[in-house]
Amino acid sequence: LDEKGYLEGVLAVKTFLTEHSDEVAYLNYSNPVKHFYNQTTSTVSNLISRNSKRLVREIRESRDLVILLGQSTTRDLSKDERKLVKNQLLDICKSIPSLAVFLLPGGGLLLPILVRLIPKMLPSAFNENLED
Repeated sequence: LDEKGYLEGVLAVKTFLTEHSDEVAYLNYSNPVKHFYNQTTSTVSNLISRNSKRLVREIRESRDLVILLGQSTTRDLSKDERKLVKNQLLDICKSIPSLAVFLLPGGGLLLPILVRLIPKMLPSAFNENLED
């Protein structure tokens, strides 16, 4: 192979890579760390958008808990209010281990597996995820 043929071949390969890099999956994910980062970012974004209403509901319920706890210092809570406080405190306790698992290296991958295996691990506002 002469130098001219070599240069034409290199140019043809560069042109092909430039024109078709979006169509060939291997060319997009030659770096496994970059692929993992892109996939994780996409998954987290999807989960946040999918669960935004549930997050708002959980925050609202937690706000109600704070109000009830404040009222409990000046008056006795009704049976329904005590039940609500108990359920909300349990939800908070469920959220803390979930966050701890998520923060571990690889926790973003481990948490969905644990949720499948232990569905009661999720706070009540997220119970609809079990139907998805």
